[in-house]
Amino acid sequence: MDRLALVVDGYRGASAAALCACLYDDRDRWLASDAASTGLNVRLTLRTCGTPRPESTRAAGWEGAIPEWVRAGDVVARLSAAGDTSRRAAEILSTAFRYLGLDADDRAQGRDVAWLVACAAWFASRAGIPVYCARLVGRPESNRSLDNASGPMLDPGEIRLFAGVPIVLRPDGPVKGDLVALLKSVASFEPPALVFSDVRLGEDAMGLGMAVYVANRAGEDLSPGALRGLLDGRQHEPPHCVVETNIDDMNPEWATHLIPRLLDVGADDAYLTPVHMKKGRLGFVLSVLCAKERLAAVERVIFRETTSIGLRYHEVRKRALAREFVTVETPYGPVRVKVAYHDGMVVNRAPEYEEARRAAEAAGVSVKEVYEAVYRALDGSTP
Repeated sequence: MDRLALVVDGYRGASAAALCACLYDDRDRWLASDAASTGLNVRLTLRTCGTPRPESTRAAGWEGAIPEWVRAGDVVARLSAAGDTSRRAAEILSTAFRYLGLDADDRAQGRDVAWLVACAAWFASRAGIPVYCARLVGRPESNRSLDNASGPMLDPGEIRLFAGVPIVLRPDGPVKGDLVALLKSVASFEPPALVFSDVRLGEDAMGLGMAVYVANRAGEDLSPGALRGLLDGRQHEPPHCVVETNIDDMNPEWATHLIPRLLDVGADDAYLTPVHMKKGRLGFVLSVLCAKERLAAVERVIFRETTSIGLRYHEVRKRALAREFVTVETPYGPVRVKVAYHDGMVVNRAPEYEEARRAAEAAGVSVKEVYEAVYRALDGSTP
């Protein structure tokens, strides 16, 4: 997979909405829906459709009530508290906000942020794939409204945002500043010699047209499976590490704080296994699964929060099924359900426990009854 590359081309203007239309299709739009719903704290669903053109240009739109304004820091914090892909998306988004000059307390337009979150989630789910931007065609444009209509098109700070970005100046379409900030967070603007293998075209409601090319380095073969995996989102995630340590001299009460701290810094999973160690001591093995880029943060937590003085590692690869959250109405109130897919088919459904617990307490019934109500609402059966 390390031979693959992605090339973004804004051949007719550039916006995050147009880029989303290129990136997502019906197989993986759950990722955009989940990330945007989490970041903006509302239920949003991304819809994609093809336009009636020979080149099969795609368009995308949101279903749901997007707030007019959102705090930048709130969006990043919500994504950071979610799963590993969302945490990587939060890091990309935070960098883009810095390029835009947005602090945590600054407000941004909700619709613009929803598109940025969706793009960030796509790139985060394919971490390790090099991304390049070949060109952007149009006129540099801020995403803000100018109070002084006679003032300059861009202020000095925004000029710095566009510095180093290959833009072919034309008056017929804007190059949005928020997309430039996102691309500066994930892409290089100096692509090497590449051989292009596939392309997706997309446009937004303004008619801005973008293309996303899949490529590989010149002289290297690209397998059809790897190509489909990148565009369809079915590839394995980048390498992860399992970190382990044996501990026999720590107060076990500390473990109640240890596991949440590891998850807070980006671990995918963390757990303790009881073991009988040397000299008859009872202890446990701490095991932590994390992406390579979170390894240093995980190490710091282990050495700070435990009595361990050494760690061992081994590299693994993980496969995460496509999933989405749906809200199910039950006699006890709405409950969110995580639905997992394999090859386009539903293979697992899991109600969110905390929501089911709160519904059960409010209604004076058992959690089991709430779960059964969820499954009946889904398809009239229990799992």
